[in-house]
Amino acid sequence: AVFGGLGGWATAWLYRRGSMPTHLKARMLIVLVLVCYWASNRIQNEAGLLSVTLMGMVIDIEKRKPVLSIATGGMSGPAVKPVAVRCVWQVAKAVNIPVVGLGGIMNANDAIEFFLAGASAIEIGTANFIDPAVTVKVAQGIDDWLDRHGCKSVGEIVGQLNA
Repeated sequence: AVFGGLGGWATAWLYRRGSMPTHLKARMLIVLVLVCYWASNRIQNEAGLLSVTLMGMVIDIEKRKPVLSIATGGMSGPAVKPVAVRCVWQVAKAVNIPVVGLGGIMNANDAIEFFLAGASAIEIGTANFIDPAVTVKVAQGIDDWLDRHGCKSVGEIVGQLNA
């Protein structure tokens, strides 16, 4: 994986130097996220991961100092999911490579939102700290939802948002 705002260019550099699979992982709030995805699409990346970590700050009001030693830090989990889903939706419409959605997935409904927005796959992060069995539960929940809606596979719902 390649991280950061120069991901598209770094991915292109890696791609030209070997036949290893390359995947682009771009942060949501980087202005160049679509440029990076465009660049990775142009060099035939196999997939792009969209991750969300919003920068935040917490202040100890008694000490009048940031709680974190470096003042700011990444905020992830359920609070970032709406931003992540929107970004997946926008990027999936703009590129011709699979998009992997992540950011705030806590249950099957969250995962299904990402699939409907255009993610071809999902990744679960923060929820694993709360419940180590969450991945199995999410997979079972997705299967149940697909059965209830007459779908045979996740592929049938990828990008099927009626917007």
